[in-house]
Amino acid sequence: EDIELAIGELVDLDSFYTFWAMEGLVSFWDGYSGNRNNFFFYLNPETDKFHFIPWGADSLFEGFGPFRQGMGDPVSVKIQGLIANRLYQLKSGRQRYERTLRKIIERHWDEKALLAETERIEALLKPYLTIGEETKTQQAIKGAVQTEAEESERDDGKGRGQFITDWSLLGPFYTQERHDLDQDFLLEHGGEANIQLSQEQEFHNSKNQVLKWRPISGKKQIINLVKEIGRLDDVTAYAFRQIESDKDQYVELGLGSDDSVKVWINGQVVHQSQEPRGVMIDQDQFIVKLNSGRNTCLIKVSQGGGDWGFVIRPVDSFPLSEGFVLSGRLILEGENKDNFPPIRLQAIIELGGTIYSRDLGFLTNGEKYQRVACTPKGTQLKLQQAVARGVVLAEQDMELKSGQEKGVDLIVNTESPLALKVLNLGVAQSAYRFVGSLEERRQFIRQRRGEIMAE
Repeated sequence: EDIELAIGELVDLDSFYTFWAMEGLVSFWDGYSGNRNNFFFYLNPETDKFHFIPWGADSLFEGFGPFRQGMGDPVSVKIQGLIANRLYQLKSGRQRYERTLRKIIERHWDEKALLAETERIEALLKPYLTIGEETKTQQAIKGAVQTEAEESERDDGKGRGQFITDWSLLGPFYTQERHDLDQDFLLEHGGEANIQLSQEQEFHNSKNQVLKWRPISGKKQIINLVKEIGRLDDVTAYAFRQIESDKDQYVELGLGSDDSVKVWINGQVVHQSQEPRGVMIDQDQFIVKLNSGRNTCLIKVSQGGGDWGFVIRPVDSFPLSEGFVLSGRLILEGENKDNFPPIRLQAIIELGGTIYSRDLGFLTNGEKYQRVACTPKGTQLKLQQAVARGVVLAEQDMELKSGQEKGVDLIVNTESPLALKVLNLGVAQSAYRFVGSLEERRQFIRQRRGEIMAE
């Protein structure tokens, strides 16, 4: 009891219990009581006591959140914040919290009004979202992709290409940030996009170690970089080789990595994934264009901690008449270019009179990219777009038919009104994702009173 009195000398407890109970009611897992995060406090000059103010409430109606999911926590209360934790140890604190929570539910938790508000917001915002509902063509394509994936799983890998296990390795290079793919460690000999392997090349990492390419021939599917280079944290390594092709063709590659990975074919970025993960066969699948003869392949694998490695193989091939090559360079301009959200490449394609979009992965400022989209015959590529958070920031007309290719520059002014909107507001990626997210919140609202009262 003395603790509650002591806290009450500094904090307005009536205000705090209301603040605390509301965070539990709306499941604000990333707030003060749930994660010791996202709050301000204000010293009231009239009472000389502190009031807590919520902030950054973008993680409402989401259960326990990614950090505490499945921990068996009660749904009605969160006690990660020190003051909340101390008060909850007291019987009087628990009773006062319950009284406050019941009072809020009885006086203010009006499900009909809350659901009506979500519908009002949906009607208000949906017409202004950049990407509309999924078209029938998109749904058909997704269904075909799903069917193909299921058949592929049943096939258990039969008919797929052999794993590529002969490489020249270079590393370790020590990264400034965990899982970082942006720093080019090959600038001593032309940079990542221009590297041509030579056994005489010498590179220097940040610890003044001299590094040279070292050929390996893996006996297993997965190239184990812990075994080949060492068990290290926050490092990067490269793997290089030539890939022979008997003709111009599109080839689908299956790639797995631990952790982040970036791939160049003939000096152009064809794929990247910047996330911590364990390696799995065919974790990422993407399509590249191989020219007749020799093609250079450079793979960069960035490591956070633990295991480290990659695995890659061809899984399918297609003639040039069954797809498009989207190539070019992303150029960010303006003062915000170094702190801009991730930008993705989007293709706008017409098939049978229907327009639909296809996401082709992340782009990096200043780098040449190449992406291949396999499509049915008769498809036309209409536009290449640079998209961030659902907002189209730059686009180039294409008007290409299957098998044709044209390189463009996508130039984004990071100080434009649209770019500032992306920076300051954050826009839902698409109307159908927005509506789906709202429906999840509606379901939460419908169930919340019953869950808390049962507890």
